[in-house]
Amino acid sequence: MQENTDSYSQQNVNENIQPQQSQPQPQVVIQQKNTGARCLIGCGIGCLILIILMVLVTGIGGYFGYKYVMGKVNAWTQEFENMGFEKVKGQIIEVAEDVNAPKLYLGQTVKIMGNCEKDVAIISQIAEIHSNVKGTVYFRGQSIIIQPGAVIEGDLDIVAQTVEVYGQVKGDIKGEYQVMEDKRKDSI
Repeated sequence: MQENTDSYSQQNVNENIQPQQSQPQPQVVIQQKNTGARCLIGCGIGCLILIILMVLVTGIGGYFGYKYVMGKVNAWTQEFENMGFEKVKGQIIEVAEDVNAPKLYLGQTVKIMGNCEKDVAIISQIAEIHSNVKGTVYFRGQSIIIQPGAVIEGDLDIVAQTVEVYGQVKGDIKGEYQVMEDKRKDSI
C-alpha cells in the first residue's frame, strides 16, 4: 500500500510540475473616446500665443505712438518758447485773469476766460476761448472751440482734428484740421 501512496504522490507532483496548456484569453479592447481634450489644449495654446502677440504689438505700437506724440509736443513747445512765449503747465488750466504777455498753455484741457493783450499758444487735447484775444491764437491738439462772444482779432493758427467757431475770428483761420464747424452768424 505504501507503494500506491507513493505512486499517487508522484503522480500529483508530476501533474503539478507539468506545464499546463494555456487556454485562449479573451481579448479586452479599450476604446478611447475623443473627448476633445487634445483639441482644447491645442486651441488654448494657440489663443495664448495670439494674446501674447496682440499685447506685444499693442504695447510696442503704443510705445512708439507715445514717443511720436511726445516728440511733436516737445518740438511745438520749443518752437513757442523760442518765439518768446512763457510756458504754463497743468492738467486742467482755466485762465480767468487778463493775459498781458505771450503765454504758452500746456495741459489736457485749457479754457481762456480772461482777455489777452498778446498772442496765446495752446497745446492741449481740448481748448476753449471764451474771451477777447488781440493777438494770434496758436493751437496744437485735438479740438478747439471759439465760444459765442469770443473775439480773436489776429489769426487762428491750428493743427487739430476739429475746430468749432461760434465767435468771431477777424484774421485768417489757417493750418491743418480734419473737421471745421463754422457756426458764426456772419458766415451763414
